Amino acid sequence: MRIGRFALRSAIAFLVFSLSATMADAENSITIPSFETLTNTTGVVIPIRMVNDTALQGIVAPMTIRSTTGEAFVTSVKGSFGDRLPSGGPLSDVSFVNHYAIEDGNCKAGQPGGFGTPSVISDTTAQPVSASPYAILFSRFSTTSQRLTAGADVSGSFLLTVDIGDQAGTFEIDTTCIDPTNHQYWVESGPFIKDGIPATFTKGVITVLACDCSFQSDFDGDNFVTALDLGSMIDLLFAGATDIQDPACPSTRSDFDCDGFATALDLGGLIDYLFAGGDSPCDPCIQRPPAGF
Repeated sequence: MRIGRFALRSAIAFLVFSLSATMADAENSITIPSFETLTNTTGVVIPIRMVNDTALQGIVAPMTIRSTTGEAFVTSVKGSFGDRLPSGGPLSDVSFVNHYAIEDGNCKAGQPGGFGTPSVISDTTAQPVSASPYAILFSRFSTTSQRLTAGADVSGSFLLTVDIGDQAGTFEIDTTCIDPTNHQYWVESGPFIKDGIPATFTKGVITVLACDCSFQSDFDGDNFVTALDLGSMIDLLFAGATDIQDPACPSTRSDFDCDGFATALDLGGLIDYLFAGGDSPCDPCIQRPPAGF
């Protein structure tokens, strides 16, 4: 099984992130990882990891997504729950994800998450994003004696699934406030405002790299796919030749159909293209498997 450079880099980032989750001291915190991805990548799952040192009755966790350099940003956002807060799990009596298309001011007194009126209320489907900044608010709480026990996330109790736009640069996922309350309301029992537990917050910075791929199946780099490249494909599949991974490209040159693997199907596609007028090789900068943690 082939693992491309970008996939390996993501796997290493996730391993470091998971180890840090395991090794972290028990304290009240929310952490969003920082990592690299590529332009035009769809289905990037960003885990938002929570650690709580006491049982909780309720949580309000608002996030702002902002472009910080270049024009790098997301084109859609979906919020969902997992890990220690699955559907039907702890704190499921009241559960919603609100979207705010316009950030109209941080840290507003009496406004959940520091924002005004949400554009979409309680929706865990993907929502289109037209401009930076964009905000999303997670909330879960129990109306009974049920509690989220003390513990630490591994894969993230809150999840953001985003599609990345076509511009390189960076964007960040931050809290809506930087004052002591952080607008992260954690409740052990009783009303939110009167019984809030403070939690530290670590924002995530996502670096978007421009996808840079040579023509698929162009093994010799001459900008043409010929019978010579077919010979290289056969050597790769049946004679142990080394595949070629271009920098900042999610696919090796052998992956004719951009499914993430070099197989006999890629060989068949290349033969069909060269000799039977079949489809051209895929464009890895548009077609690629979903990326994320």
